[in-house]
This record gives sequence, structure tokens and C-alpha cells, in this order.
Amino acid sequence: MSTPIGTRALRVLLAVALTCVGAVALAVPARATNSYTQPGNRTQACAVDWYAKTDLSSSYTKDYDGNGTIDVGEVYSNQGYLYAVSSTNTYPTVHGPGAFDIQHFFVGTSMGFRIPIATDYTMYGVKVVVNMASDSPQTFQINDTSFSTMGLAAYQRFDGDPKYTVEAPTPKVTISGTEITLEWAVLPAGSANIYGFSATATSFADPTTRADDPANHYIIQAELTGRYAEGAGCEPTVPPLPTPPTEQRCQQVLAGRSLFPVPAGDLTARDKYGDGGETNADGWVTSTTTRGIRLYGATDNDLTNVTFTAVAAQGFTFVAPVAPATITVVTGSPSGMGQLYSNGYTATATGIGDVVVSPDGKTVTLTIANMPAKSAFAFGITAQLDGSLKQLVIDETMVGTLTNCSIPTKSATPTKTRTTVKPTEHETRPEETRHDEPGPGETTTTAPAAPARGTLAATGSDVSLVGVGIAGVVLASGVGLILVTQKRRRTRG
Repeated sequence: MSTPIGTRALRVLLAVALTCVGAVALAVPARATNSYTQPGNRTQACAVDWYAKTDLSSSYTKDYDGNGTIDVGEVYSNQGYLYAVSSTNTYPTVHGPGAFDIQHFFVGTSMGFRIPIATDYTMYGVKVVVNMASDSPQTFQINDTSFSTMGLAAYQRFDGDPKYTVEAPTPKVTISGTEITLEWAVLPAGSANIYGFSATATSFADPTTRADDPANHYIIQAELTGRYAEGAGCEPTVPPLPTPPTEQRCQQVLAGRSLFPVPAGDLTARDKYGDGGETNADGWVTSTTTRGIRLYGATDNDLTNVTFTAVAAQGFTFVAPVAPATITVVTGSPSGMGQLYSNGYTATATGIGDVVVSPDGKTVTLTIANMPAKSAFAFGITAQLDGSLKQLVIDETMVGTLTNCSIPTKSATPTKTRTTVKPTEHETRPEETRHDEPGPGETTTTAPAAPARGTLAATGSDVSLVGVGIAGVVLASGVGLILVTQKRRRTRG
């Protein structure tokens, strides 16, 4: 008479079986999709929603191709995948930006499960809930001490996709009866892992049979939810462009918009509006929840009574320094101004006021009494991410009075310039030294390398001109001919 296996010994046996390949069904990477597998990627925009469902039953072992033998792919453990997300293109309908399914097999009279998870894009606030499906004909109980994080090598061994080279972290695990919950704050892009556990059957189609009898069906399901950051897994959004101030007589108005997706190492685009100078921003990563921002303005003309304003339009707020600390504004210096100085903005502005951050962190203002021709200013400030994962959008304006002015009233519409660059382009960035020598008031930490790029339009050098056109010619009574031009330029950040 045989001696019953103790509970602890059974759990050890099951844990070993999750990683061993003693049976033919486990000897090769699992065939995690079948011709009848339904797509499990239910993601909408940036809201990630993946679904996997599996029917564990030995009845799936059949000679599907009719060749007289049971091939490996025809064994039950490689069949029964009802819903899945697959990183491969074997069945295009279930192809997605990662992998998520439930591998399954019997271990004696008990059941073993493995859940491979891989992602092409970084996910945030990830939660996976695994449970017995409501339509499962037979029931089972998850063994609460059987869960294991098996590692990247096991993922590649059992799932077979070598493109994922980062080992995903071990999750927070909660097991209760027929349900497992896994949670991660972040799953990095390009990461993968596989998670194993076992279960014990609690009902049978025929009480005299074992769990692996072909009459039994155990259906298990899992749902993964989380969020992508805009620009990596889902499209970035931008708020409506604000209306720039109307240029009055003898006034120069410049405006800009800066775009900085959360997953990026730097700004990805700068839009410029207006003639006679420019205003925009630089950016870099300082931590997982903050970014370093350098705001700047430059003029080709003599200006007085200059007011600079930057608005946190989306994704973040500006952080005011803690008193008595203040923000230092740099002008007329080769250090702390990116490429502005080397591009000819060497004159020194005078009468520089304090940088003022609004109580809600949405607006930054600066006033300058005098900005001679070919002068510029720059200052660093911290951006605090707001947790929305929306790309950071900064809107800048710079308004000043032209000295020795005798020109008639100009059009209310400033010129606009934009240069478009694909986010994946790699270019040389001559101003990259800013990361090594931040301007006064700036702090940086070691961060992922920013995407390379060409000479910044922010420094006065345009990469390319997409379009230049006459927007209109208007004859204003008593003031002569007014010419409204509109150009478009965007530079890679």
C-alpha cells in the first residue's frame, strides 16, 4: 500500500513541476495561441486592458492534422487558449504590444499554471487579477504558497520570444481562494517575466475520475490593467493653442510651445511664433517624478519693459524655490544658456526682476527692464509631474517694447514658425553640455541619455523650414500696407 504524499511535499513537487520539462507537453515553448484563440488586447487609448482565458482539459489532445500521430502542438497543454495577447505574429488577430496568456498542464491529479507577461511599452499602475472563470464546468482552489516569480530566462524558455531583454520585477502578490492579484507600480518597456502557481481540483465531472480525465474542464482567466504614458504606447494629446497677445504699436510679441512626453529623455518638439527673436524651453530628466526645465527668451531687436510668461498647460506644475532661495537668471554668459550665446545672443540684459511662480504652480513670470539687440536670458526650474502621464506642454510668451520705434501698427497676428521632426530621429545635439554644467539655480541627476538631435531652433538655428506663405495683405486706413506672414518651424527637443 502506498503512503499518501504530505501537503508540504505535494507543494514542493508542484513547484518543481512548474520549472521542469519532464513531460513532452512541457519540453518545448508553449504554443500560447491556437487558430481559434480570440484577441485579448482590449486597450483603449492609454488605458491598458489585456485579457487571457484558458480551458485546461486533456480532451484537447487530438490528432488535429490527421497524420496518425499526436504532435507536440496537438497535446492538450498547447491547446485550449481561448483568449490571449501574443507578441508574435503566428496568428495576427491576437498580435499585440506584448505577451499575456495562461499556460496550463496537469501535475498528477493537480494543475499547474504559468502566466507570461511582457510589454513593448512602459506600463504604470499595473494590476493582474487571475481567477477561476464563472463558466468553468469544474472548480478548483489555488494553492496559496505555490506562487513563484520564475525569471526572464524561464520566460524565454517557455514563451520563446527573445526580444524582451529586461527582467520584469517581482509583483506584490495576494492570493485568496480561487483568485490571485499581482501588482506593480511600473513594468518597464522591453521587460518580461513568467509567474507560476498550482491549483487543486475541488470538483469532477465523475467523482471516480482524476482531474486530468478528459471529461473535466477547468477554465481560468486573467485580466491585466494599467496605463501607458502619452507618446509611448498611445498618442500624445495637446490642449488648444492659446491666442497670443495682440501686437500693439512699437511692440514685439514672441510665443512658443514646448512638448516633453513623460517617457522621453528631453523635449521632443519646440514650436516658435513671431519675428525678431524666440522664446521656448529645454528639458531633461531629473527623477521619476520631476523634470528639469530651462526657460529662455532671445531678441534680435532693442527692447524695453519685457514681460516673459510660461504656462504649465498640461501634465505638470512648476515648483517654486523654498525661501530664501531664489531662481537665478543667466544673461550674456556662455554657461547656462544652451547654444544661445554661441549663436550670437551675447549681449547682456539689465534690470532683471525676480522669477515669480504662481501659488498653483501653473504660471511663471519674469520682467526685464532692458534687452538690447542680440541679448537673451535663461533660467532653470523644476517641473513636478502631476501623475496623469500626459505629455508636458509649456506655453511661453515674451512681450517687449521696441526702442526708437517709428513703425505703424502691426497686425494682431504674430508670425509663426515650426519645424517638424520625427520623434525617432537621432541627431547630434551641440548644446547637450547643459546636462554637465547646469545654469545657476538648476539641479540635475544622472538620467537616461536624451534623444540625440540637431542644432536647436531654440538657440537661433533652424533645422528646416517646412513652409513659408503669405497669409494675407491688408491695407489699413492711414497706416499703409500691413503684411501678415505665416511660417512654420518645429525643432527636435
